[in-house]
Amino acid sequence: MQGGAVILSAGAFNSPQILMLSGIGPAAYIKEHGIAPVLDRPAVGSDLQDHIDYVSRFMTQSKDFIGNSLPGTWRMAKAAVEHRMKRTGTLTTPYAEAGGFVKTTPDAPSPDVQYHFVPAPLEDHGREKVKGHGFSCHACVLRPESRGTVRLGSTDAAAPPVIDPNFLSDERDMAVLRSGVKIMHRIMQTSPMADYAGVDVNNTPLDDDAALDALIRSRADSVYHPVGTCRMGADKDAVVDSQLRVNGIAGLYVADASIMPRLVSGNTNAPSIMIGERCADFVHSHLH
Repeated sequence: MQGGAVILSAGAFNSPQILMLSGIGPAAYIKEHGIAPVLDRPAVGSDLQDHIDYVSRFMTQSKDFIGNSLPGTWRMAKAAVEHRMKRTGTLTTPYAEAGGFVKTTPDAPSPDVQYHFVPAPLEDHGREKVKGHGFSCHACVLRPESRGTVRLGSTDAAAPPVIDPNFLSDERDMAVLRSGVKIMHRIMQTSPMADYAGVDVNNTPLDDDAALDALIRSRADSVYHPVGTCRMGADKDAVVDSQLRVNGIAGLYVADASIMPRLVSGNTNAPSIMIGERCADFVHSHLH
């Protein structure tokens, strides 16, 4: 290939938005926004997948955990000095200090739930201030079946796209998350965690599936792993090919998590870095 290349790397929300604003996407849909279609590619903005995650919070009398109290504030002040002087201590925490993968059913081909343990009482991704001390645990559905969409909110590129993750629309996801939450609470009820006598602030109804499902739907949220909206594939509907080239547009590549045809069973940071590095290799080989 002669000339240069354009690499689109705006993420699973903005890459499909930019493509649609450029006339690449579902032709009938982008026409409705007054945009002249350049390439009819219905999969642009479809197949949105994300890890749906539920957090249980437990409050304790113990001050061993990070928390909001007078002793806790004094502890963090000392920790700030220690970190400044030695780069050690409490402030070195990644917060998600421990994790694990489990199968919620014996016949699952691989783990389908991931746990993250946090030594602090977490609420709304840490945006809500919680008084006191405690710990939290996340349960995340690793291979969701639900599919969402990214659509245009405006023809203004600076305006946010319309994102519908469509979480838990597939009953299989709810079944996995329900089981994952139950297993998580069993873990929290065993030593050494049980020794802290943590109080479950949500009174999780572990023996009532309908009530548990309602609680999960009211509290579950994203853990920021969206993929799939410019999916890679060998089929005619795929947005990019195996070398990340947009099918039907010469010299245009997409290099971010949007190209994943299926969500990976874990965090997406390292795979996204790999995608970027592979794209660099592909472009280099195509241009030379």
